[in-house]
Amino acid sequence: MARFMQLAAVLASGLVALTLACAPQASPTASPAAPAPAGGSREPDVYKIGASFPMTGPGATFGTFFSQGSLLAIEEINAAGGVKGKQLELVIEDNKVDPATGVAIYRKLVEVDKVPIVLITFTNVGLAQLPIADETRTVAFTAAMITPGLSEKSEWIFRNTVGADLESQAMAKYIYNERGLRRIATIFQNQDAALAGAQEFKRAFEQLGGRVVAEESYDIGAVDLRPQLLKVRSANPEGIYNVGRDASMGYLVKQAAEIGFRVPQFANTSLELPDVINAAGEAIEGIVYTTGALDPETSRDFVSRYRQRWGTDPEVFAGNHYDAIRMIAKAIETNGYTAEGIRAGLLAIKDFPGVTGKTSFDGKREATKTVILKIFRNGQPTFLKSVD
Repeated sequence: MARFMQLAAVLASGLVALTLACAPQASPTASPAAPAPAGGSREPDVYKIGASFPMTGPGATFGTFFSQGSLLAIEEINAAGGVKGKQLELVIEDNKVDPATGVAIYRKLVEVDKVPIVLITFTNVGLAQLPIADETRTVAFTAAMITPGLSEKSEWIFRNTVGADLESQAMAKYIYNERGLRRIATIFQNQDAALAGAQEFKRAFEQLGGRVVAEESYDIGAVDLRPQLLKVRSANPEGIYNVGRDASMGYLVKQAAEIGFRVPQFANTSLELPDVINAAGEAIEGIVYTTGALDPETSRDFVSRYRQRWGTDPEVFAGNHYDAIRMIAKAIETNGYTAEGIRAGLLAIKDFPGVTGKTSFDGKREATKTVILKIFRNGQPTFLKSVD
């Protein structure tokens, strides 16, 4: 864990050069202003893409992956000549997983940096930013927010990741049909995406004929999950569905083993985060979880380049952001550097050959993605199967 936090700190300091020096932070109540096409009537010297990433605070591990994937794509595109002969620049602002901060930095990116598109992350922050996207008519692109129903919140939102609803439905089918379990407890984090995932799992599992016999929640950053585990154990479940976004998931896995509560555990994609793996220790062995896919055919070279650039392996959110930048670049190439042009260009993308598989955007601006199941074997995430 220390290694990853150190990496995040080094990366965050290095990213300062990518933002405007000492640019003023916009107030959350600043007057909205729709951006001119990146600098008024003349073409800008560079094409800027805004990014609202959690570089510090409870989401910093995610922020490291988001930024590394994005920056690798930027560097490769620029090395190949850029877009229409111009370089791309990623302007990263730290949202700290705080909605008020997120609103302020979205306005700053649009009104000061004049970006026509912003990469947004984390549900509580992103949902607060979407009204600003509507007001300013700028594209809000997420490669990380998994809360269902995003397209209903704004006409300017695009999503390039597997939603919590799809993950939960896939896990419900696996537990019921392939593991033959009928009584499951859910333990989930007090966070929008985790709550949505737990609720959708319950709906899907009970629709199949199973029963969720206990539901317990825990706070972000929780380190003692024994109270929740003891309550759940009294309901005599056959398994646990563990839904979260940080190291607390790992503590839950480890502490279940410590108290002798050894029913099978299942989890969402965050189980493969380094902080979670470190917190769980050896107790993580055998746990099955859902995630999006790094396509084995198209991602092999990406994994090698990512490892060479950053000294660690990517996970799926790094791949999602790498693909996001490349699709945004394609949209600028074909339709120009305006919010309207980028929006139209993204909608026109069909079967984009990304490292997370072929991607198209449907009429709701949702990317078509494959859910896969993985299992921890010998301490390593291992492919189990794809889910139709």
